[in-house]
Amino acid sequence: MILLFATVLALSPVLRTLTNTFSDDTIWALTSILLVAHLYFHDYGYVNAASDRFNAPVSLNAAIFASVCLASRLQSNLHVFILISHAIQLFALFPNVRHHLKKYSTDLYIGLTVIMFVFTSTLLMGLSTFVTVVYIASILSITFVGPSWLIFIQKYKNEINGPWDE
Repeated sequence: MILLFATVLALSPVLRTLTNTFSDDTIWALTSILLVAHLYFHDYGYVNAASDRFNAPVSLNAAIFASVCLASRLQSNLHVFILISHAIQLFALFPNVRHHLKKYSTDLYIGLTVIMFVFTSTLLMGLSTFVTVVYIASILSITFVGPSWLIFIQKYKNEINGPWDE
């Protein structure tokens, strides 16, 4: 672990100047696309302890590359080191922590999820009240309203039987 962070510290000057020739708009667009790719290709089954092997190299590479793109816009080598180190912890190591926590105790897993929700909401409150309300409404809709609605509309489902069922 020390070797990994020593390598990141040694490469910080290179990472800081890596994309100097690209415009800021290009970096922001590329970072957005890469983070959406990370969300799309992430192995959610591993984090939720449905599988025992983390199998999402595209997701991990996209997230780390997005972090490198963002880091290349920072002013000092120390800031680059901190951002890349945090990205490694968040995208590479934290899924393993959540996986083992879910296998060990579902209550601790849910507690960690609630803590992350409250922490994120608190940080967003400093940014904008509107953004915070939209975030909370989105999370509550995805977590409670959507599944409740699917259960409710289940009674309206039409079951079609035919010769293909035999």
